[in-house]
Amino acid sequence: MPLTKEDYRQESLRELAEMIQKLRNDLVRIGTSEGLSSPRTIQVSQMLDRYLVKYQLLVQKNRR
Repeated sequence: MPLTKEDYRQESLRELAEMIQKLRNDLVRIGTSEGLSSPRTIQVSQMLDRYLVKYQLLVQKNRR
């Protein structure tokens, strides 16, 4: 049976959720070891923010 658009959306949401969780773990680890104001911590935090926005936009789009 071929994949539907809904299948692709669900897969995208799952992939984004996995990346968000990985980035959260990285953020805690790096923030703890290097400090909350270190360039790496800030970089990971900003990347996490972008993924969270992507996730929210996709969720909103799927509700329509």
